[in-house]
Amino acid sequence: MSNRLLTLSTLAGAFLLASCGQPGKVTGGGTMNSAGGAGKAVFTFHADSCTEGTVKGSMNLHDSSAIEFEALNGVKLKADVTDTYFCVGDIEDFDAPLCACSDGFQEVLFDYVSTNPKADGQGDGIACLADFGEKGAGIHGASIISIASGPFGGYYNVGTIHGNVQQHECPNG
Repeated sequence: MSNRLLTLSTLAGAFLLASCGQPGKVTGGGTMNSAGGAGKAVFTFHADSCTEGTVKGSMNLHDSSAIEFEALNGVKLKADVTDTYFCVGDIEDFDAPLCACSDGFQEVLFDYVSTNPKADGQGDGIACLADFGEKGAGIHGASIISIASGPFGGYYNVGTIHGNVQQHECPNG
């Protein structure tokens, strides 16, 4: 519980630092440590807001050993991206959205439907995704996933991603 409070405080501080966002695109997938369990969380994602007025993308997440949801055999969902942007702190455009993620992360807001037969329902959440490049021993990024509502409300996971995270610049941007 204290780790969650510390991380929420960090996110709150990041919200104050990352004052606005710009269109962006992020793709990838891989594994990260489970949210408190002994296994791995597996997920894939693509989110794109490069075309003005259009947001597209999806995300799948399966964390079978998430400690708070072990009675349900974990978290398993399919999500549609509802908004996404690259968080930067130096944009002059005051119409740009505020970011809950840190500077340099791609923020992905999503609505999900549970694909776990023991937990019917839907909800929403946010993922913050960072691209570390192609260096290291399979660690190519970081993720913060926080689910706000629905059958997996309260799910929270933060860590490095073993797999592939690629942030893409928008054409003409």
